[in-house]
Amino acid sequence: MEFSSVLSQWLGVLDRIGINGTVIATVVIPSLLAVALIIFVCYRTQSTHYFFARLWILVNGKRQTKNTEMNEFFERRGDLMQFRFLTGIPVSTFPASLRLMEWADAQEIEIGKIHACGYYFDTDALAFNKKSFPWKGTPWILGILAMLGVYAVMLFSIFAIANQVVMRFKDSDHRWFLYGQGASVKALSTDFRFGIEDCNKDRSLIAKRTEWSKENVDAVCKTFEDPKEKSFFDDAIREQRWTAGVLIVVFLWGTLGAFFSARRAGSALSLSKKLATKENNASETKKGHKRSNDAETK
Repeated sequence: MEFSSVLSQWLGVLDRIGINGTVIATVVIPSLLAVALIIFVCYRTQSTHYFFARLWILVNGKRQTKNTEMNEFFERRGDLMQFRFLTGIPVSTFPASLRLMEWADAQEIEIGKIHACGYYFDTDALAFNKKSFPWKGTPWILGILAMLGVYAVMLFSIFAIANQVVMRFKDSDHRWFLYGQGASVKALSTDFRFGIEDCNKDRSLIAKRTEWSKENVDAVCKTFEDPKEKSFFDDAIREQRWTAGVLIVVFLWGTLGAFFSARRAGSALSLSKKLATKENNASETKKGHKRSNDAETK
């Protein structure tokens, strides 16, 4: 056959250099998964300690140094990385992780709720960051933005899989229409569709049904009659799909960012309210005990 797809051509190139389907399945894909796992662990712990620690074991073995202080230091650092990975909280030092666990137990707070607050909670000071603390309406605003982002992704997904191209005239009217495969057009303003066969009939009827000018109708019919019409459509649909794909990625990234930001702000407000309520209850209890003691003294 004189033609083939781009994917087939690339697979042919890989096959000529010895990378066939078996090699891809047994070597390439597992290697990529291993790299992705290492990147995820480093991102989760916000450190390359895991990677270099495993690399050092590969080179030097599990033999420890004779320096006891150094061994204890790397053990604490390993424990710190484990805490970061399992909880998702990037505490700065190992003692800070111990203080955080003790504080969470004393406040009867599940460690995951602290992680959900993100940067709003200062793990070193064991308190919320007042400078960056969210406003009460922040989760709602971010939630609305995330919802709008979902609708935008859905809209552009339709453009990405559609077999019609959204176009408009360059004249002052800027009328929008759908250009479909097989030389057919649908006017969006009147929901009227016509094709090349209609162009060979009364074009004034098309202008009336579409509410277009005669020049616009003639321009579309001229495109229908052009020998390069199919090439024109293929280029247009390809451009629309690429553009829609890029916009999907952009809006999806923004939507996820807005969603997680809303979740983070909501978690911070909820936990802050819980701590304030607990502090108020403790204060009222303390005042009650003081009044009881004063009454007994009198």
